[in-house]
Amino acid sequence: MSPNEPSSREPVHLQLTTLEKQVGTITLLVLLQQFGDLYYTELSELGMNQQTIMRARKVLIDYGLLTTYDRKMGRTTRVYHSLTPKREKVARKLLEIEELL
Repeated sequence: MSPNEPSSREPVHLQLTTLEKQVGTITLLVLLQQFGDLYYTELSELGMNQQTIMRARKVLIDYGLLTTYDRKMGRTTRVYHSLTPKREKVARKLLEIEELL
């Protein structure tokens, strides 16, 4: 764990209204929980546009809920989005809520 990464027991100090105000953040968390690591094209195929992905990604990275990594795929390198291990619980709960609705 890096020194800046919160521990699994450390609170995020994030209100759901913060996520609600940022278009796409809840959707991105739920999609990553449902399908695992995804790259831009996959997120687009699941209904997110590029601008929404970028805005949501920034917010979620700032709160330590999301990380990105590069994966070489033949001649191209793709940027994948992944939930941080310490924060999968947040996405799992959001997914449960979505399934109830």
